[in-house]
Amino acid sequence: MESGQTTSTLKNIKELIAILEPYAPVWQEWKESGACILSKQEIALLQNYLATGSHLNSCLEFGISISDATDTLNRIKLMLCWDSLKLGSWLTERMLEKQGIITYESQQDKFLNSPLIFLHMPYDLKIRLRYLSEYTMGDILAKYTEIKLRAHWSLTDELVNELKELLKQNNCLSLLK
Repeated sequence: MESGQTTSTLKNIKELIAILEPYAPVWQEWKESGACILSKQEIALLQNYLATGSHLNSCLEFGISISDATDTLNRIKLMLCWDSLKLGSWLTERMLEKQGIITYESQQDKFLNSPLIFLHMPYDLKIRLRYLSEYTMGDILAKYTEIKLRAHWSLTDELVNELKELLKQNNCLSLLK
């Protein structure tokens, strides 16, 4: 039984390493960027599993069951596979910015004109804003008032308030009409 578990664990680790291969050269920068689709807990669970081949540390750290940790790891694998196209876009954007082909005048300019999917914000808010079918935060602010945002089927009052807080943090709240 023990060797079966070890074989299964080694297979899982090899599968994870293969999935993570495109992320490896930029892992640190990617996981700290707004392009990262994983929560801090998901990143910790993934790193714990890769380091130990076990979910025990994550179960103790996060107060979750082995079953929940396994389900989360499986979801992480799927998310990373689905995210590979976005990773390519993020790498291109990053390279163009580093080469000076894309330039931003300020952090506020970068916040308003970077692709929405690369911005730091709560995950649920990011997902719901995508339903607006706008590419940047600047596009959203140009086309939507607070009243229109509150009336949109995908945004609750709580999410609009989170958006307002995000805008405030980036010195853009005055742009929301």
